[in-house]
Amino acid sequence: NTTRQDKKTENQGQEEEARVVLKVPCMKGASGKPSKSLKKAAGVDVVFGGGVSIKQKLCAKLKPAKDPMEKQGTVYMIPCKDCSRPYIGETKQPLGVRVKQHKAKTAAADMLNGPAYHTFQHDHKVDFEGTLILDTEKQLWLRKTKEALFI
Repeated sequence: NTTRQDKKTENQGQEEEARVVLKVPCMKGASGKPSKSLKKAAGVDVVFGGGVSIKQKLCAKLKPAKDPMEKQGTVYMIPCKDCSRPYIGETKQPLGVRVKQHKAKTAAADMLNGPAYHTFQHDHKVDFEGTLILDTEKQLWLRKTKEALFI
């Protein structure tokens, strides 16, 4: 039988082997023996604890990605195709609804609307399809603060 100290001196100068660790959920009464058996038979260290389940891993990949235009409570940016000055706004509504409103106001030449004002004041084209979400925030005062910081 070799002791740990003997193994340590044997391995000096050699690279250590990769350690295999298996993380499994903690279950009452089923932790001691299987982990010792795995360690002896295959050199696998077993670590018990919570974490993401296999079901959670698989279901996360099956869930379709949410359309960013459906997000609510956003601070957003609409770029200009002709200059580097974007329009930055915030909305509680789904972003797609707000962008449609901006498009309608621009078509109606409503000078009280930011993108419409920029379009007609500078003779530029606003890139509604290039709208980006800068941040999301449910609380109005935080959303307004974030909007001001982005501007």
